[in-house]
Amino acid sequence: MLLHEWNGIRLIQPHRATYIVYADASGTKGIGGWFDDHAFSAKLPPRRQNKHINWKETYAILYNLAKWGSLKGATVIAMCDNETMVDALNKRTIHGETIYAMQWIL
Repeated sequence: MLLHEWNGIRLIQPHRATYIVYADASGTKGIGGWFDDHAFSAKLPPRRQNKHINWKETYAILYNLAKWGSLKGATVIAMCDNETMVDALNKRTIHGETIYAMQWIL
């Protein structure tokens, strides 16, 4: 017999695919990343080259996600070597203009 009403709570969570993306940024050279067996590197436009390294690291993750397509509904693990960005992504907050790129990621 089926329920007449459902409260929306699931005791068994559906399986979610898990993906690991690797991203890094350079203070002067550009950004790069790795997903599955694909890699990319890109030079930042001149107007973005003077941005703070935290912004560049976040942008590298965002670029990586945008490049490899929609991972909506999946668990995404972003590997980043910038401790500030790791902390910001885990807490889901950061001060300054980096917040805008992070909002797109989340």
